[in-house]
Amino acid sequence: MSLLLPAIGLGCFFVASLVVGLRLLALWWHTRQLPELAIGTAFLFGGAFGFVPVIAASLFPELPPPVDHVLVGVCLLALDVGAGALWLVTWRVFRPDQGWARGLFLAAMALLLVSYVGQGLEHGFSMAMYRERNGLFWLGLGTRASGFAWGAVEAFLCHVALRRRARVGLAARADVYGLLAWAIALFATWLMFVGSGLGLLLRGTTASTPIILLQSVAGLVAALACVLTFVPPPWYRRWLEGPGHEAAAEASHG
Repeated sequence: MSLLLPAIGLGCFFVASLVVGLRLLALWWHTRQLPELAIGTAFLFGGAFGFVPVIAASLFPELPPPVDHVLVGVCLLALDVGAGALWLVTWRVFRPDQGWARGLFLAAMALLLVSYVGQGLEHGFSMAMYRERNGLFWLGLGTRASGFAWGAVEAFLCHVALRRRARVGLAARADVYGLLAWAIALFATWLMFVGSGLGLLLRGTTASTPIILLQSVAGLVAALACVLTFVPPPWYRRWLEGPGHEAAAEASHG
């Protein structure tokens, strides 16, 4: 199969993750607010520096040992840092006062640590872990994927609640559809994780045509949703600021 399709999908996902991650971290430098820091870290490390390089490496499994060990070790760490940041922002933004959400976050951090250290000790960080796929491998993959799934569910539930309020002028359109786009971005990224898991489980590789197609389409959707959420183009901003936007925004902050 030509590498054009994965190059387009993963390339868009990489660029969107890099641009949005850097933009949010630059914003955090001025605001010092947790959401900007955590979401920017999730995009930059989980997307640009972690997920895309690991998928690219899986397309070229015969890398020399030094490159293999360093690439997998660094990218896996980036994936875990990005996933941890996403777990954190989902807890702190959507369920800050819920004890179970705090416990879920702490449990996820413990599982990521156990998975990372265990795989490093057993394999020395190499593509061999993707071939053997022991329990520690699935533990890490499942924990990372679950963070995106949880974030998508919480963002969608909040979108539904705000949409009801928007009907009576108590929520701004930008907030309503911003949460929807964020939910779509997280869900599409979760599908990329699912694609990797299914490919490894059913076919023993992520380089099969159906898996590449799934990840490429999901990558394109995630990239578009990320841009609409955090770097909206002028035409989209004009649509968000449609009739009644200013009144709804004042009401939602009043």
